Amino acid sequence: MWEESIALGARTLTLQTGKIAKQAHGAVLVKDGKTVILSTVVYDAAQSGGAGFFPLTVDFRSYYAAAGRIPGSFQRREGRGGDPEILASRLCDRSLRPLFPEGFQAETQVQSTVLSFDPASDAPVLSIIAAAAALHLSEIPWRGPLAAARIAHAGKELVLFPTPDQRAASDLDLVLSLSREGVVMMEGGARQVPEGDVMAAIAFAQARLEPLLDRIEAMRKERGKPKAAVILPQPPAFEAEWVASAEPALKAALAVPEKSARRAALAATQKELEEQIGGISERRNAIEQRLYAATSSSGRDLQAMSDEVRHLTERRADLEELELVAMLDQDRVDAELRALGAAWREVASGSGAVVAIEGEAGVGKSRLAYEFMKTSRP
Repeated sequence: MWEESIALGARTLTLQTGKIAKQAHGAVLVKDGKTVILSTVVYDAAQSGGAGFFPLTVDFRSYYAAAGRIPGSFQRREGRGGDPEILASRLCDRSLRPLFPEGFQAETQVQSTVLSFDPASDAPVLSIIAAAAALHLSEIPWRGPLAAARIAHAGKELVLFPTPDQRAASDLDLVLSLSREGVVMMEGGARQVPEGDVMAAIAFAQARLEPLLDRIEAMRKERGKPKAAVILPQPPAFEAEWVASAEPALKAALAVPEKSARRAALAATQKELEEQIGGISERRNAIEQRLYAATSSSGRDLQAMSDEVRHLTERRADLEELELVAMLDQDRVDAELRALGAAWREVASGSGAVVAIEGEAGVGKSRLAYEFMKTSRP
């Protein structure tokens, strides 16, 4: 287990990992006073992709139990997240999403759960820190570290992680997410605050959050996993040909200076490209139809062969029963079994199977029936 604390303004944050949620790709607990938030991250390690976009899910949940309360509904069950939770999820999403590598399309889920709640703490901002630390710790490709903070004015002074009373009295309320390279996300509001005050607040946050970035980096060095390589989805082989053939015509159409003439050139180019692609699609559909017809025919042949095998199996069972009770004479049983063996061998050879039928003239009926049953049973 790894655990360290750091003072940020008047607050003391504690980062912990390696104690719970060990099966997740990354899990970090962040504590601030009596507030405890657990963030876990998981992703599709196979990077199957194919969705055409990055399916990132960021969810922030604060249950009644975190404040020691029971839901007041009839069933006493937790309901869906409310508006504050949805807004907190979006705040975290906008902080994390820009740092994923381009082309990464593996399904990724970030879950932040408030285990214990203290009204004096800022749970949405703490969830950003916890989620960023968990992502930086994991094998998921992500360009961290990242830290977040809320800045407000207390009188004329800037404060980090203000209390609810300080936020209510402040003329500036900013939430900043920062990486080593600069500001990743900023959200907030102000009451006629000069631009210089906003820039000063950003610089203030950058200076105060640098130690937190160092702590997260130290946690990764000690407990982090090697980052996985990004598997980029490969476009269809014909797509490169279409792009190469369409690019000169589109560039020429876009280079027409006059507006109406440019639109006409683009429309003509689009129609020409659609005809080319349509011809290719028609040929592909014709091939698919022939394959379907061939497959359907093969399916009918296989069905007929299956019915014949079932019929032969029933005949064999009848003959075995008759042979066992000695209801038929020697010559008739031998003739029936030879005919059945020849038919069975013909069907089995047609389906690619190998069946050995033993028994010639002069072999007793019990020996022939036994060998046939032993070697040709499907």
